[in-house]
Amino acid sequence: MSRAAAFSIALLLYGVAQTHAGEPGPETRVFLETETARDTYFLEEPFRITLRIGFDREFFESNAVQMFQQRFDVPVQIHAPWLQEWPGARLRSQPGRGRMQRTLTLVLNGEEQDAIVAGEREQDGRTFTLLEIRRTVLPTALGDLEASAPRVQFACATNFRDDFVRGRVPLDRREISVQGMPRTISIRALPEEGKPKGFGGAVGHFSIRAEMTAQQVSPKTAFRLSLLIQGEGNLERFDPPRLDRLPGFHVYGVLDNKDQAAHVHTRAITYDLAIADAATGEIPAIPFTFFDPAKEKYRTVHTEPVALSVSGDATRSTETPTAAEAPIDFTLLIGAALVLFAFCVWIGVRIGTRRRQIDPDVAADAFRAQASQPGADLAKLLTEYLGARLGCPAASVISPDLAQRMRAVGVSADVAARTARLIESLVAARYGGSSPDEAAFREANSLVDALEPETRPGG
Repeated sequence: MSRAAAFSIALLLYGVAQTHAGEPGPETRVFLETETARDTYFLEEPFRITLRIGFDREFFESNAVQMFQQRFDVPVQIHAPWLQEWPGARLRSQPGRGRMQRTLTLVLNGEEQDAIVAGEREQDGRTFTLLEIRRTVLPTALGDLEASAPRVQFACATNFRDDFVRGRVPLDRREISVQGMPRTISIRALPEEGKPKGFGGAVGHFSIRAEMTAQQVSPKTAFRLSLLIQGEGNLERFDPPRLDRLPGFHVYGVLDNKDQAAHVHTRAITYDLAIADAATGEIPAIPFTFFDPAKEKYRTVHTEPVALSVSGDATRSTETPTAAEAPIDFTLLIGAALVLFAFCVWIGVRIGTRRRQIDPDVAADAFRAQASQPGADLAKLLTEYLGARLGCPAASVISPDLAQRMRAVGVSADVAARTARLIESLVAARYGGSSPDEAAFREANSLVDALEPETRPGG
C-alpha cells in the first residue's frame, strides 16, 4: 500500500473516530423544512409555500467543498421538483435579485437559484443561517397536492492541502445527502351554497374602482371606462365583469391586461363604451363578486358611480358612433374578426348541414385525423369539434363568453380559459394573414385530450 493511500485511510478513520467521540456528523450541519400557512386551500386560492434551508455557517466555511466548476455562495444542490413544476397547480416565482431581500446562490433542480436570506437560528449550540425559496401556488385541480420529500446534497472534508494551481484541495472528500419531510396540501371545491349567478371565478380578497379620462362625453362619441381590480388572489384567472347589460350604454370592445396582473396585484380592464341614452347622467355602480377564502363565503363589492356630463341632444340616441368618432382599438378589430369568422362558419354549417353532421362520440378522432393533414384549417376544425362536444353550432362557439359557457357545462377553469385564448388567437391570426404554428396545433391536441373526459356525460 502506498503512503498516500495509507494516509488517506488514516484520515478517514480519524474522522469516523471523531464522530463517534461525540462530534456532530456532517449530516447534522444542514436541514430542510417545507412550510405553508394551512394544510387545506380552496380551488384557485393562491397560497405561498416555502422551502427553508438551514446550514451551519461555521462548518460550511471551513469544511464545505464546491460541487461544480462554477462557484456558488452556498455549495449545496437541492432536489424539490415541485418548486419547478407541480401537476395540478401553477407556480409564481419569488422576487429575484435587485429587490430589498439579500440573496445567496445555490443549485435547485440542476439550475442556479437565488435563495432569500431569512435570518439565523440557534440550534444545539450552533448558528444556522436560514435561506428560503418561495413560490406562490395557484391550485387548478381538486384533490391533494403532494410535495415530495425535498433532498439536499453537499460535499465536505475535514482535511485539505493547498495546491498552487487548484487551491484548497480536500483529502477526505465526502458527499452527504439529507432529506426533509414530504407535505400534502388538500384542495377543496368552492361551495355551491350562496354562489351568485354572475360569479366569474375570482378567489381571494379584492377591491374595485372605476376610472375615466374625461367626464365630458357625447352621444355620438365612444369613450373608455377602466375597471381596476386590486388585491390578493387569482387576478389573472377570473372572467372580467360584463357590462353588456349596463343600462344606458353600448359596449363595443374590451381590453383586458391580465398577463401582468399577478405581478402588480392589479388587473386593469378597459371597456369601449358609447352613450345609448343621452339622458343618462352617470355610470352606475358596477358589481364585482368574488369568493373570500378567509371568510369562506361569496362577497360582492361595487365601484362608486361615475358622474357624466353629456353634451348634445339629451334624447335617446340610437346612432352608433362613426368610425371617425370611435377610437381605433385592436380589441375592436379582433371582435370584428370574431363576428366575421363566426358568420362564415355559420354559412358553411348551413350549406353543409345535410351533407355532414359530426357525431360527438367521434368528434375527437375526426379532429385529430383532419388536423394531421397538411394545410389543415385549425380554427375551423377546432370550432367544429367544440360545437359537437358542447352541443351547439360551430359558429356559436366563437363568442366572448366561450370560457364561461364551457365552465357552465363542467369544463375546468384552466381548460376553459386555454380554449378561449386559443380560439381568439386562431381567429386573430386568420384575419391577420398568418397561419397557426406547430405550438398552436400541439395546444389544440392537448385541449382535445383534456376536453374529452370533461365534456362526456358523467365525465
